[in-house]
Amino acid sequence: MRQRRYFSPMILWTLTLLIALGVPAAAQTPAASEPLAEVDGKAITAEEVEKAIAAPLTQLEEQIYTLKRQQVEALIAERFLTREAARGASRSRLCWMLR
Repeated sequence: MRQRRYFSPMILWTLTLLIALGVPAAAQTPAASEPLAEVDGKAITAEEVEKAIAAPLTQLEEQIYTLKRQQVEALIAERFLTREAARGASRSRLCWMLR
C-alpha cells in the first residue's frame, strides 16, 4: 500500500505566499502598443519602454523576490522559535534551530 504524504499547513501557506508575491498584477501593465507619450507626432509605446528597461527591470524583480523570500523565511523562523520557546525548549535547542 502506498503511503500518503502530507504537507504542513505552514509549508503550503508559505508556497502560496511566495507564488502570490512573484505574480505581478496584470492591471498595472499597459498594452504593448498603447502610446505612453508623443513627440513630434510620433508615439512612444509601452513596448519601446519595456525593451529599453528589460535588463534593469529583471534585476530589480529578482531583488524584490529575494527580499520578500528572505522576509517570509525570517518570519517563519521567528514563529517557530516563539512556538518552541513557549513549549519550554532549552536555550541550546533554540540556538540549534537557528542554524
